[in-house]
Amino acid sequence: MPKKVGATKKISTQVVPVVGMTGSVEIELLSTMKKLGVVRSESYNKLGSISYWGLDWKKAYPEVRSFRPPESLGLPSKLMEWTVSDVAKAITASQAACIEVVIKKVYRKFPGDKNKKTRKELCQQLKTLTFLESSLLHRLIRKEFQKGHSWVRNQIV
Repeated sequence: MPKKVGATKKISTQVVPVVGMTGSVEIELLSTMKKLGVVRSESYNKLGSISYWGLDWKKAYPEVRSFRPPESLGLPSKLMEWTVSDVAKAITASQAACIEVVIKKVYRKFPGDKNKKTRKELCQQLKTLTFLESSLLHRLIRKEFQKGHSWVRNQIV
């Protein structure tokens, strides 16, 4: 079967209405969604910075909890933890993609066999998170990595 040239894959979100939901439950659900949207937004702003590069997603929740406890929004701790973990996983995936792009740029900048040692050294710095010491790598990371933001106002994981 021939491939279609220029075909794009569309992603959509399906919203399924819940039948038989009382008004009070619906209001409580909407309120919880808005509170989780606040958590998501603040988590992206805090954990999406370069200073939290390489943070394990399991350690993200205590970091966010230090400045935004779930009690401050009246949320169950588990819901907040799931939301923060989801954000941290998305940021980690974004960082991994950024590293792959920077590695390709390094290979383009230093082609051939005579630059093999330089490429290997730079790629090793990227993998050990010591890229801040190299002005070239730091510049490439800053240029490629877009600090995470969330424009989601309501969310349930």
